[in-house]
Amino acid sequence: EDYDETGMIGWWIGVSKAKYAIESRDGSKVLKKTADERGPIFNRSRVYITPPLKAGYTVEADVLGEKIGRLRGDAGLINCRYRLELFGMVPRLRVMSWVPGPRFEKRMNFTWDPDRWYRVKFHVEAVGDKAHLRVKVWPRGQAEPDQWTLEAEDPQPNLEGSAGIYAFSMAPVYFDNLRIYW
Repeated sequence: EDYDETGMIGWWIGVSKAKYAIESRDGSKVLKKTADERGPIFNRSRVYITPPLKAGYTVEADVLGEKIGRLRGDAGLINCRYRLELFGMVPRLRVMSWVPGPRFEKRMNFTWDPDRWYRVKFHVEAVGDKAHLRVKVWPRGQAEPDQWTLEAEDPQPNLEGSAGIYAFSMAPVYFDNLRIYW
């Protein structure tokens, strides 16, 4: 809320005016991942907010994906070198680790409506010699569900990593109310 619409968050790694904008939407300032016709290099973005942290923290944010024609973008969160993705063009939700290629993945069918805010919660916890990944997704303004939407167990865990956001914006994707906590 403190940033001017002509400004940018200077201390997050990977956020720049070439890919992002701060704008007012639904009565609050939000971070918009812009979409343009320059191609995948400009549409794909990983933004890191913290230095590497030990597993056990939660990344939570509100996300919204616009629909322009038939196009929609993907939105996600990053936690301990795992990436959570809500796909806009196909009904899919997945968590994955990419070190240096796709090493671990769990997915499920999941549809999120365009032009509607969703709260997304992503928790990674190291338990023994495994990582437990838990995801909740629900419409913003509704009560948080008791059950996790997606749960996964990685037998070769990432024990630390930076918190962040992910977007692939064939159409604009928005982030609001980002929190990182233990």
